[in-house]
Amino acid sequence: MTQDNCGWVRRRTAALLAAALVASPVLSAPLTALADDSQPVTASSTEQPGTGSGTEDAPGEGSETNPEGDAGTTTGVATIDGHSYDTLEAAIAAASEGQTITLTSNVELAAPVDLPAGVTLDGNGHALTCTAEVASGALVNVTNANVTVKDLTVNTAGLVKHGIQFYCTTGGTVEGCTVNGGRYTAVCVNGSQVAIKDTVLNPDEGAYASVEYGMGSGVTSVPSVSLEGVTTKSQTAPLVYVDSATMSRVAENSDPKIDAADTQAIVDKINSSLAGAQVSLDESGSATTGKPSDPEPDPDPNPPAQTGEPVRVQSATGGSIKVSASRADAGDTVTITLTPNEGQKVSSVTVKDASGNEVEVTPGEKDGQYTFVMPDSAVSVSATFVCDGGEHCPTHAYPDVDQDDWYHAAVDWAAENDVMTGYATGDFGPDDAISRAQMATVLWRLAGSPKTSTSGLPADCSADSFYGEAVAWALEDGAFTGYATGDFGPADNLTREQAATVLWRSFGSPQVEGDLSSYPDADEVSDFAEDAMRWAVSEGIITGENPEEGVHLLDPQGTCSRAELAAILMRISDSE
Repeated sequence: MTQDNCGWVRRRTAALLAAALVASPVLSAPLTALADDSQPVTASSTEQPGTGSGTEDAPGEGSETNPEGDAGTTTGVATIDGHSYDTLEAAIAAASEGQTITLTSNVELAAPVDLPAGVTLDGNGHALTCTAEVASGALVNVTNANVTVKDLTVNTAGLVKHGIQFYCTTGGTVEGCTVNGGRYTAVCVNGSQVAIKDTVLNPDEGAYASVEYGMGSGVTSVPSVSLEGVTTKSQTAPLVYVDSATMSRVAENSDPKIDAADTQAIVDKINSSLAGAQVSLDESGSATTGKPSDPEPDPDPNPPAQTGEPVRVQSATGGSIKVSASRADAGDTVTITLTPNEGQKVSSVTVKDASGNEVEVTPGEKDGQYTFVMPDSAVSVSATFVCDGGEHCPTHAYPDVDQDDWYHAAVDWAAENDVMTGYATGDFGPDDAISRAQMATVLWRLAGSPKTSTSGLPADCSADSFYGEAVAWALEDGAFTGYATGDFGPADNLTREQAATVLWRSFGSPQVEGDLSSYPDADEVSDFAEDAMRWAVSEGIITGENPEEGVHLLDPQGTCSRAELAAILMRISDSE
């Protein structure tokens, strides 16, 4: 890594740290309460060592953590392997064969989308809704092989010919979906091999079929369609329709060819490649399954509403959020269903109107269900899932970690991502002060664990230690400078003023106006840290509030615990 790249990583990492600290009490009130009674060691213009009480066990080596990626983030409308995307189109562009695009909220589309080969679009109970007229084709197009669409509601809103269309492809699957609308059909299978399972098809009134078995102009592949558990609420459109032009193309492209005048042979050929339904010749020369005289019972008592204000679901980690309607009118009751992942539990559920005001949420009759009455504006539904502390908990094996304490989620995250892996003794040490070597190590990991020579390490640092390369990188990068004595003090506790100094240097040592005289302990700030502390206070990184006594203290010699550092790092990850 070049010096320029190191500097870029340093500034970016520091910016993330600063953002996390501004929103966090980690370097404000909680640390004030943790200050000890030890006296700081006097030094000159370099960082002063804290009051560490001896060498700590080295935390275990972990895998690299790279802040350049966005794994673990939950913003946006869709994810791929934990990476979040702001638009469905962006997720589709990034997806490659074998990957799954998972929706994390309902999506409105003004233009059709086409799915890449070998990709699964998992609606995760959410809906795609068309918002603009589409001249031809479908809202969801599949022109590549081995594409699966599952657990998705497609709302065409009367603006598209077909809800989903497969064109000249193989290995297509539609499973567990609801297709509401389609002026011509709900699903069009054009020269493709498709399996449709456990799916509800509700084409628009006046549509000519729920499923079209078709071969358009220039298409030479005879379709193969399997229907299993497919239902419809249409009282007019047949389940499957084959137009006369398709029948002629089936005859021409069958092997062996079929006489175009032998319509029964053509129908037999179609039925041989049509499972779950059979068509018969009608008076117009087309073939259909016949118009249903008795519609299927409604399989969904709460289909997504086609009118009213949007019900938007925010992305969440640790579980899924489903709503009974993607749109609802004022006064309608909307049901929220929260399903935690294994090892998770529901922490909270929140509904806010368009003005940001909270809407009352009431527990439902079933576990994990909640209801609210739709206001006269769009709403946003969000939920928080947290670790249940059971056997799947990342820190379940640490005997000194209290799963009911404030730091649980942060320490889980740090352990699960190998950023902080605990001590060789088997403990994590959440309340232990973070050492300078440990701080250098986590910053180094956040920078991608760049390869660095350890030949110039200070005399009190071992190149073979867990922190050797990290300290060498931190000194080379300028985040740490070491002591005036030439030592680094790897086992010394990192103080609040030292933390401010590390961040200040990472921002390029900006000079800010202002003084610290309003703080009773301002005279305890070391000379080397005055500029850094002024900057940290002005940026809101250190507020100095002591809620127990109502006194504002800088507490420059106070230390930061390992649990508090884990919270900082988790917020860095969440902010990416």
